[in-house]
Amino acid sequence: MPPVSGNADKLADGQAHIWYARPEEVVRRGLVSRYESLLAPEEQARKQRFRFEESRLEYLVTRVLVRTVLSHYTGVVPEAWRFDRQPLGPPIVVHPDFPAVPRFNLSHTSGLIACLVAGDRDVGVDVENTTRTIGYLAIAERYFSPREVEDIRSLPEPAGRRRFFEYWTLKESLIKAMGTRISSGLSRFVFEPGADPVAVTFDESVSEDPAGWQFALHEIGPEHVLAASLRCMDGTSAQLELRETIPLVS
Repeated sequence: MPPVSGNADKLADGQAHIWYARPEEVVRRGLVSRYESLLAPEEQARKQRFRFEESRLEYLVTRVLVRTVLSHYTGVVPEAWRFDRQPLGPPIVVHPDFPAVPRFNLSHTSGLIACLVAGDRDVGVDVENTTRTIGYLAIAERYFSPREVEDIRSLPEPAGRRRFFEYWTLKESLIKAMGTRISSGLSRFVFEPGADPVAVTFDESVSEDPAGWQFALHEIGPEHVLAASLRCMDGTSAQLELRETIPLVS
C-alpha cells in the first residue's frame, strides 16, 4: 500500500481539470529546493542534463506539478510516484499500483506548465508562449491546411501570430490525446478556433468522428495560449475547469 495523506478530492466521471503553474512563482516563493527533494533519482539525473537553467526549472516544475495533481485526487504522497517514459503519449505511472489513477497529459513552455486530468477519457493539452521568435507563416504554410493559412494571413499583427498559436496548440493537443505523432500530418485536422465551440474537420485519412471530440482554447495572460482536446464519452462532453496552482502551496 503506497503512503497516503488521507486527503483526496474525487475526480468524477465527466469531470476534467486543467491545472497550470508559473515557474517564476516557484522561484519567487523559494520553493526550488523543496521541489527537488520530491524527484526520483532518474528525474534528478535528467534535469541536470538540460543545458539551460530555464529548461531545468521547467522540467522541475512539470514533474512536481504532475506529482501533486495526481496526489490531489488519490491521497498518495507526492514523492511516492514513479513514472516511465513511452514513445507516444504521456509518461505512465509505474508506482504505486494505485486503483483509478486519473488519465493525464502534460505540456510546458517558457513561463507556463499545464497538466490536464480526467477520470474516464483520452486527453491532450498543449501550451505555447506566443512571444517567442519563429517564422510562423512559413511553418503554417508547410504544416497547416490552405484554409487555415488563409485565415492567418487575413489577420493583421499581432492577431495573425496569435491565431497561428491557436491552431498549433489545438493540433498538438489533439495529436497527444490520440496518441499519434506530429509527423503523421497536422493538415489532416482542420480547426475553426473562432467557432463556439471550437470545431474540427478530419480528412479521409483520419478514422475519427469530429463529434466525438471536445476542444477548449484559453488565453493565459498576454503571453500564453493553452488548448485542450478531450474525447467525448457516450456522446457527452466533460465539465472542464481551469485551475491555477502553486504546487505544495495552493
